[in-house]
Amino acid sequence: DFESLPMLMNVGCAEDYTINDYYKAAAEVIGYRGRFVHDLSKPTGMLRKKVCIKKMSRWGWQSETSLKVGIEKTYQYFLSLEKLEN
Repeated sequence: DFESLPMLMNVGCAEDYTINDYYKAAAEVIGYRGRFVHDLSKPTGMLRKKVCIKKMSRWGWQSETSLKVGIEKTYQYFLSLEKLEN
């Protein structure tokens, strides 16, 4: 029931992607065929960024958009804005 829902909610997909997962998905979407070089002498950042989705699951919500599809939609939106500006 809607009364039990908070005004604001942090949502997630219950998956933990690596930075390389993001790079690969974005590269596929934009057609990048190069390679990625990492400076392993620098800190790697947070090891885990996973969001707990227990409450969302109880309310019946689940992510319907995969990482790649989300990046594709975002990229297409960006391209549509770029066309409007030109």
